[in-house]
Amino acid sequence: MIDFTLEGVILEGRDVNQEEAYLKATREANQKLTELTSSEISKVTLKLITKHIEEGNAFQSSAAACSLISSGVVAIFCPDSRSAAHAAMRVCQQNAIPCLTAQWDANLGTNAAFNVTINLHPTVEDVGSTLVSFLHEAQGWQELGLIYAHDDSELKTPSFQLLLPCNCSMGFKCGDGVHFFSFRNLP
Repeated sequence: MIDFTLEGVILEGRDVNQEEAYLKATREANQKLTELTSSEISKVTLKLITKHIEEGNAFQSSAAACSLISSGVVAIFCPDSRSAAHAAMRVCQQNAIPCLTAQWDANLGTNAAFNVTINLHPTVEDVGSTLVSFLHEAQGWQELGLIYAHDDSELKTPSFQLLLPCNCSMGFKCGDGVHFFSFRNLP
């Protein structure tokens, strides 16, 4: 049995490359899902629904978000402009639908396929708290190791102290190696 999970995207204008990037990402995600669930009876397949709007048109963006939500999407990729993205994000928040924004940046690499980063609209603290809760409660992890790609990322480490359950260890990579620290609730 194949279950389709719908995802929506609101695009401003008719940028063929941008639309193709979303289609390619959906195809690759479906390929990974097929590999990961090959032994399961029920399969999940992502299906992309695209809505096109005029650039910067907040009204069309809100209408597109409403239409996508009515179609049953589980998440929406917002348009690029601030006004259109804000309008779609408000509709998503009112309906408890995750809203993602794509930040196109030509400085990320020379290959156009790698020139996109995805930012979730929840705060870093919310995402971190959810991740730690999932790992601790659902997966039973008692330790959490963090490896940062850049040394300046260590500035984010203290926020995890508040998120970790008591008597847990945390580690992070600091240029010359991986260092582990234990955080415990004190009486």
